[in-house]
Amino acid sequence: MFIGISGYLVTDDRKTIKIFIVSCVFWILHFIYLVNYWALAATCVWLIRLILSLKYQKNISVFMWIIALTIAVGIYSFNGQAISMLPLLATSVSSYGFFFLQKIRLRMLLAWVSLMWLVYHLNTWSMSGILNEVIVQGTILYSVYKFATGQEKKEKILDRLKRRIWKAPQRINFGRYIFLRDKDRFE
Repeated sequence: MFIGISGYLVTDDRKTIKIFIVSCVFWILHFIYLVNYWALAATCVWLIRLILSLKYQKNISVFMWIIALTIAVGIYSFNGQAISMLPLLATSVSSYGFFFLQKIRLRMLLAWVSLMWLVYHLNTWSMSGILNEVIVQGTILYSVYKFATGQEKKEKILDRLKRRIWKAPQRINFGRYIFLRDKDRFE
């Protein structure tokens, strides 16, 4: 869960997708454990989509194949409940984002996708899924704020802490006296 959440904070979209691939493997294991095959199918499509979106960014034909695969899994796995369509709808919407959007637009779309997943997890009583989506919503809002204010390229917290800890002590400025006195030594 925390691996996926960290993906929203990364400013490079390619690194974000790679982090989501790792996270996706853990979500596949989660849905296997819950015996939730609908969400498992959606997450497998999610994994395929992420891998393909790395190589085929803005490729309409690959995107259409992903949507076709999503619809096929949806038809095959439909269990008669309308709520069970939500994971594949979320997968389809986020597919568009990963293939065609970047930075703020991608994260805003992913906020809507996260909301769909939150509704689904609330209906299936997946506590880890609910917790994940609540944290994801907050993280997305934070990352959109950082992108909107231009702070995504600022110094990282650990770097700032290191700089302050290892900062050389400031020397006392004695002004002209030191300059005139040291002048003879350097000539």
